[in-house]
Order: sequence, then C-alpha cells, then structure tokens
Amino acid sequence: MKAPLENYSKTIGWGIQPEKLKKSIDLIMNSGIEYEFRTTVVKSLLSKNDLEKIAQLINGAENYYLQKFIPTKLVDPAFKKELSYPDDEMSKFAIEFRKYVKNCHVR
Repeated sequence: MKAPLENYSKTIGWGIQPEKLKKSIDLIMNSGIEYEFRTTVVKSLLSKNDLEKIAQLINGAENYYLQKFIPTKLVDPAFKKELSYPDDEMSKFAIEFRKYVKNCHVR
C-alpha cells in the first residue's frame, strides 16, 4: 500500500480507479491464502495520519508491515536523502494500528 486512497494516484505517478483498488484489497483479504500488506514509510511523503488512513483502508487484514525506508539501490536518486520515522515512532504507529489490523509490525 503506497498511500491513502485519496493520494494514491499522485504517489505512484499515474491514475488509478479507487473502486478497483478497494476491490483488489477485498479479493486479497478474502482469498483464503496467506497474504500481507506493507508500506515503505518515507517520512516526507507519508504522515502518521496518512499511515492510519492506509490501516483503515485494510481494516480487518491479518498482517500489515510498516517498512523503514532505507535509501539504497534506488530507482530514483532523488530519494537518496529521504528518511523514515525513528524506530520508536514506527513502533508506536504499529501498536496503534492494531486496532484496525490483527498484526502490525515494523520491518
């Protein structure tokens, strides 16, 4: 999950149909196979509120991982100076978002 639904197109750089994304999420969650959702967290692109909106979007999911952004092997060198949130903040987010998803952890 790259961004909250209202910012998804802007974040990925091309248009999406929100209903199709929601349908894909529903198909994944009801597939009967093991799955996980994850978000690579770049602090300048995703606020805590944005991350919470993503957790709400996948409400009821089994597994959601907040991945720390590590600026190596980048497709876009403009991200070289970007940062993630500090570990303690990421851990607090994960604990808080467990009200939406069963398991939320930091990688």
